Amino acid sequence: MRMKKLMLLICFVLMFPPVALAEVNADLRVKLGNSEGVDELNIEGVPSPGSSTGAGNFQVEVDISPRQASPVGYVFSAGLFGRTHSGDFIVLGQPARVDYRAGGLSLGAGAGVKASDRLHFEGKLELGLGSGELDLSTPGVIQRPRERGSYSSVSLIFGGYFTISQPGLQVGLELGSRSFRGDFKIWNDAGFWNHGNVKGNGGIVNLVVGYRF
Repeated sequence: MRMKKLMLLICFVLMFPPVALAEVNADLRVKLGNSEGVDELNIEGVPSPGSSTGAGNFQVEVDISPRQASPVGYVFSAGLFGRTHSGDFIVLGQPARVDYRAGGLSLGAGAGVKASDRLHFEGKLELGLGSGELDLSTPGVIQRPRERGSYSSVSLIFGGYFTISQPGLQVGLELGSRSFRGDFKIWNDAGFWNHGNVKGNGGIVNLVVGYRF
């Protein structure tokens, strides 16, 4: 029954956006923070020695929540992200700085708790789907040809958001954890492509600036 109501609400938003927005809070958010580093680098299933160093995350998303008297309600989000995961590894026998640059679509769902008319908190599960490319940026490393591969991530995020006025500016802070996997191909001197992947998990922090419509 809840899923049926949700589908009806989505259809209503698409067909009659000015009216539908009167029934929900719509937040446009820009998020800037860290990303977890590369914990594992595998080429043709063979692990490479190295260590994680972390990097950065940039995200733009729209969050929808009900405009109601109840302090607890659902939260849905959809957006675009660009992030980098980094580490220092031995790649095909040579030391290299590894940067895996990924981009794609984020989708999230969870619950929100309203502390006051201006302050509220959210907890949600977020999935990231897209593609990424391995970049070997250390000077002196042979720049072998590479190809992009699929990327996926799972994040658990808890955030607090303060809306200065409605409609108006919103600021927030998010804490959480994320795990990811990114695939790639790298050219082998023997004349064929080696398949590889990077994996990692760790804590994340995002600073949020947004606008509540």
